[in-house]
Amino acid sequence: MRVTGKAQEVARKIIGAFERGTVPEALSVVLLPRRTDIPAARWSWPNRFILALNDCVDARGFRQWKKVGRSVKKGAKAIYIVGPITYPAREDDPERGIKKGDRIVTGFKAIPVFAVDQTEGAPIPGDPHFEVIDELPLIDLARAWDISVRVIDSELRSCRGLFRPGRIGLAVENLSTWAHELIHAAEHRLRGGLKPGEHADQEIVAQFGASVLLECLGYERESDRGLTWRYIRRYAGDDERKALRMSMELIDRTCTAVDFILNEARRLEQQRAA
Repeated sequence: MRVTGKAQEVARKIIGAFERGTVPEALSVVLLPRRTDIPAARWSWPNRFILALNDCVDARGFRQWKKVGRSVKKGAKAIYIVGPITYPAREDDPERGIKKGDRIVTGFKAIPVFAVDQTEGAPIPGDPHFEVIDELPLIDLARAWDISVRVIDSELRSCRGLFRPGRIGLAVENLSTWAHELIHAAEHRLRGGLKPGEHADQEIVAQFGASVLLECLGYERESDRGLTWRYIRRYAGDDERKALRMSMELIDRTCTAVDFILNEARRLEQQRAA
C-alpha cells in the first residue's frame, strides 16, 4: 500500500487549490447496477423499503441462500419482511371475480430473511457487487473494524453512500464516496461516536478527509477535489470565504482522521506480515 504520511501537507495543498480556484470538475458518479435477477427485485415496494432501511439490496431465506451455495452465519439476526397468507378457492365466486383454485389472501405473516453479508460461502454467480466491494482500497481495514460494506438500492435511497456504526452502504462506484464514509467510520472510533443526522463539521471533515486520504494513497484523480469543494461550499451556505475558513478550522481534525486510518492500515499489514 502506498502511504505518504503527509496528510497535513496534502490538506494544505488542496486548500491552496480551493483558494486559487484551480480545482478540476468532479468525476462522473456511476450508480452501482441494481440487480434484477435476485428474489428481492420481485418483492413489493414496502418489502424493498424494509431492505433499504437495513442498508441492504440482496436478502433471502435460509433455503434460498443454500441454493446458491451460501449459509447464514451463526448468530445472524433476521430482517423481517411481510408475506401474504393464502388458500386456494374451493369454488367459483363470480361476484368477487374469483375462480376455483385462485389464491385468496386471508392475512399476512412475517418472513425472516438475511442480508448477503450475513452469509458465507460461494460467490453469487453474475453478482458484480462482490468484485466492486472486494477491490476497494482499505476494505481489509474496514472489515478489521467489524464494518460490513454493502451495496444499497439507489432507487430507494437519496444518498450516494451512508455510514452507520458497523455498516457502510454504497450506491455508487466512486472512491470519493467510499473514502467519505470511511472517514466517518474513523471519526466514530476517534470521537466515541458521531452526532446523529447531518452536521456541517462532520460532513466537511468526511469529504475533505476523503480527498486527503485518496491523495495520500496515490489516487489523485479519484480524490475528486471539484466535488469536495462544492460539497464544503454547500455546507457553508455557498459562501466561498466561509467555506475556506471552515476548511482551515477543521484541517487538524481532518488530518487526525486520515492519519488514524493510514496508521491503522499500516499496523494491520504489519500484523499479517509477522
